[in-house]
Amino acid sequence: MEDKSKLLLREERNKLNSKLEKLLFGRIEIKEKDNEFYIFVNFTIDGISMTKNAGLYSKELYNLIRENNKLAKKIKNKIKLIDEKLKNYESESQLSATSQPLCNFIKENLSQFILNNTKDKLPSTESYYNSINKYKNIKNLEILNLKHA
Repeated sequence: MEDKSKLLLREERNKLNSKLEKLLFGRIEIKEKDNEFYIFVNFTIDGISMTKNAGLYSKELYNLIRENNKLAKKIKNKIKLIDEKLKNYESESQLSATSQPLCNFIKENLSQFILNNTKDKLPSTESYYNSINKYKNIKNLEILNLKHA
């Protein structure tokens, strides 16, 4: 079942990546050449800054690029979510493979462990509580001394 969901997530990620590659999006820059205005789009691919000439300036083209920027942002967010889900699947499969024998051992031996370790063998919680309070008091005094220094 997990393999099918992984495959579906990978297919969806590939579709979104191909859709993203086809879009013209990025930071819009308008430059003048020979008394005509051109739209250039700055974008990055794998950390490399690129510039592409989108064409002569027109409001339709300018608005199209702005809409593509919004759409590209949504697509990138979807891709990030899919990548996170895929990482979760991989980490779950790794955990289950390595920790399953340990979990079985704990389940089998837990009742025996509880029976063997009686109250006399376990340290009291009061001693832990007292040592923690002493430590906190020492730290508080150190902090006060530093403030007054």
